[in-house]
Amino acid sequence: MPNENVCEFAGVHLLDTVWNVDREYTYRIPESLRDRIKKGSLVVIPFGNGNVKKTGFVVSVGNVCSTPSPKEIISVLDY
Repeated sequence: MPNENVCEFAGVHLLDTVWNVDREYTYRIPESLRDRIKKGSLVVIPFGNGNVKKTGFVVSVGNVCSTPSPKEIISVLDY
């Protein structure tokens, strides 16, 4: 049974993006980053079919995911 206090997914908005892709995208939080990611965190994520590295900010965290196979967050940017 999964630990309910550990969030497995994050909703991320891209920084510096055009309006037609400006929405929340769901990403899996890797176990190694689960203690560092929270609402407001800046993260590096793979985006699009080419998995281009983009910067985004976390707008939500949780254990529910409606995306069939979400990509994984690459890293957290310290600021």
